[in-house]
Amino acid sequence: MTTAAGTKAELEVVGLHKQFNGVPVVNDVSLTLRAGEFLTMLGPSGSGKTTTLRMIAGFEHPDRGEIRLRGQDLTALPVYERGIGMVFQNYALFPHLSALRNIAFPLEMRGVGRTEARRRAMSALEMVELGSQAKKLPKQLSGGQQQRVALARAIVFEPDILLMDEPLGALDKRLRETMQLEIMRITREVGATVVYVTHDQEEALVMSDRIAIYNQGRIEQIGTAQDLYERPTSLFVADFIGESNVLTGHAEPGNGVVRGATWVADVPSSATVTGSGPVSLVVRPEMLRIASGAAPEGRNRLEGRVQEAIYLGGVRKYTVRVADGSLLECRVPRTGTESVLDPGDEVTLSWHPDQVVLLPAAERAEPAERAEPADAGAAA
Repeated sequence: MTTAAGTKAELEVVGLHKQFNGVPVVNDVSLTLRAGEFLTMLGPSGSGKTTTLRMIAGFEHPDRGEIRLRGQDLTALPVYERGIGMVFQNYALFPHLSALRNIAFPLEMRGVGRTEARRRAMSALEMVELGSQAKKLPKQLSGGQQQRVALARAIVFEPDILLMDEPLGALDKRLRETMQLEIMRITREVGATVVYVTHDQEEALVMSDRIAIYNQGRIEQIGTAQDLYERPTSLFVADFIGESNVLTGHAEPGNGVVRGATWVADVPSSATVTGSGPVSLVVRPEMLRIASGAAPEGRNRLEGRVQEAIYLGGVRKYTVRVADGSLLECRVPRTGTESVLDPGDEVTLSWHPDQVVLLPAAERAEPAERAEPADAGAAA
């Protein structure tokens, strides 16, 4: 395997469909993963990401579609013939086996001699910095240590693809952050090609080469973290990745503006408006400028009143109620020289037209949760 994402297609998922009890859970999902790439499937619970992962692993069979590894069709192959490693949220360690024997198990199942299996397992343990814990049972290890053992077991047989389903879900915030960096270090060191599932957007932004945003069984958008944050293609993505303020109005193509009930905004230079229907402007909180007092009338500005002022260390977060009654959020870097505003202060919010995204207006509703099958089985 290569140690960096290349151009060769390692994994191809083509038109996957899956229903449970007549309810579509995965609906026409397609994606391509390059060798050495770290791809995260991100979305709310029940959006289809775990079911997609389980179909790649072989724990679920698609109703339609194909899964190809380096051009070979895996769709009908059993789990143990796919050459895929998997790490589950609950780790799925054998409680009666030591850390070393847990890691050696997949090698022994593949016919590797016991001595060689133990040698390679010990090497994997040392890679995850747990060489001194080789003889301990899972119950004698912390949650973070168990997670490292599960990761070592998944990579010890050098799988073609490494699948990880919410592997940090059971850890506290500080340990999660530490393990994010550890997983990145280890998978890059071994040149692993990774498909990672999470519902934690910060985790996805930190770890991924690319992110696939799932919504109601489909991939809504796929791209780098920067693409998704700065250039969302739907209000769902804009809402799900980071925080966003949404101003809804009507486009006036002839005038090059969007007009709301109490404001007028220039259309971003990168946007193309062909009709005069309803549209939404997405403004990230850090792109809003805030100033005390009312300002002269003009484009790209709103007047309001501070409702909340929250100190967050490196930034101050303001919630402002504007003339139409909606609440907008603004984040201001703390420099020591910035003006400090208080609840009740009258302010003007403004923005540069090229720091917003223009999207078709739509309801901002998060999809209802739908049941996906629970994790089952150990890493193959």
